[in-house]
Order: sequence, then C-alpha cells, then structure tokens
Amino acid sequence: MQKVHAPLEFTLKGVEVPVTLYDEEDGVKREYKLVEFSGKARDQYLTKLDARMKKNSKGQNIGVASFDGLQAELVSKCLVDLNGESVSVDVIQQFPSSVQQALFKKSQEINGLDVDEDKDDEGNE
Repeated sequence: MQKVHAPLEFTLKGVEVPVTLYDEEDGVKREYKLVEFSGKARDQYLTKLDARMKKNSKGQNIGVASFDGLQAELVSKCLVDLNGESVSVDVIQQFPSSVQQALFKKSQEINGLDVDEDKDDEGNE
C-alpha cells in the first residue's frame, strides 16, 4: 500500500525576530532583528564551523579546536540593524556573555542548528 503524503506549503520569507538592546551608559535603546539564513548562507556557515573542528587520523571530528568567537560568529551572520546591516563579530563580543548566549541560542533555533532537545546525550528520544 502506498503511503499518502500531506502537501507541503511554505513562505519564502525567512524568520525574523525583533531584538532590542538597551545601553544603560548612554540610555539608548537600539533595535535589531535576528534573521534566518538562506540555504547558501547556512551551508557557508557550516563549512566555516567544520574548519574549527579537531580531526582524528580518519578525518572524523573529535572536538573543537578553538572557541574564540564561536558564538559571535553565528550571531553576526543573523543580527542586523533596521537597515539590514550586519553587526560585526567585534561588536557582538563586547556584549555581556548572557546576551551573546541568548542571541546565539535563538540564532541556532531559527536556522535549524540547535541540538534536538527531545534526545538525551546518547541520542535516544
């Protein structure tokens, strides 16, 4: 018996998440948005991420070689001002770690890069 598949329907407008950053020093609220990657941009990010990995003699990933700028790199590809200009890695690295981590997690989520939270450490559901 042939399996019946439900039709698929998508919008081609990527996900956008409004972000407000408040700078207590100058009292200014700055508006941004986190935006979803295109397929090409996602692949480029994953290729760059793979270059950060330590490999064993078989070419398998065995860990991360450098964590420097790891979160900021993803966020910088997703966080844009209201004119669509990306926020640089250098600027993002000046954010408090809690802010950077929250932006990183949301960036992972909207781009399908987050770890499946329904699975345990061994990959079991």
